[in-house]
Amino acid sequence: MEMKPEKTALYDLNNSYFLYEDIEFILSLISDLYDIQFLKDKTIYTSKTKVSAENHWMSNQSTITFNKIIPKIKALTKDMYSAIENIFKAKHGEFEKFELEKKYKFLKELRVLNNKFKHYDIRSVEINVTEMVLIGEVEHTIECMVNFKYLKPDLLEVLRFSDLVNIFMSILEEEKIIEIDRNNEMPTMAHT
Repeated sequence: MEMKPEKTALYDLNNSYFLYEDIEFILSLISDLYDIQFLKDKTIYTSKTKVSAENHWMSNQSTITFNKIIPKIKALTKDMYSAIENIFKAKHGEFEKFELEKKYKFLKELRVLNNKFKHYDIRSVEINVTEMVLIGEVEHTIECMVNFKYLKPDLLEVLRFSDLVNIFMSILEEEKIIEIDRNNEMPTMAHT
């Protein structure tokens, strides 16, 4: 990646440093949706989307609350996938998506969800986004679930949206874009 420009420099599409600005924005979107706990051997994502326990888990309020996060889910999906493509192109000269999908579990699902949101692509997979409500005494937690029904082969993959966020975070950490202190709340950017 290119060196950091002066703070007063305009965003330059030809300077890969500015990808860090994009990633910082994406990380803020992620932290709007999830509380993240970095443990020694795993990362736990807890949805911040809540509805009062006074509302039945199948109530209109629960549905309205869930529907309000979908634009964030769509934007985050597109931004994460675009950033992954750009990171590999900037660092390695190319983005070998099929090779990377062999390496990173669920990267394919991030790609096909991105395609669904960007191009309304439904040729090879049917995708449904649904809510899963975790019932609590004071409030219910709403988690976004993504159901992938592949047509060939006939296969169903059900993921939490946070599984897709975890792919993004794992790639950032492995590519040394972020450094994660496994005792911290959020990662720090590794400006190299």
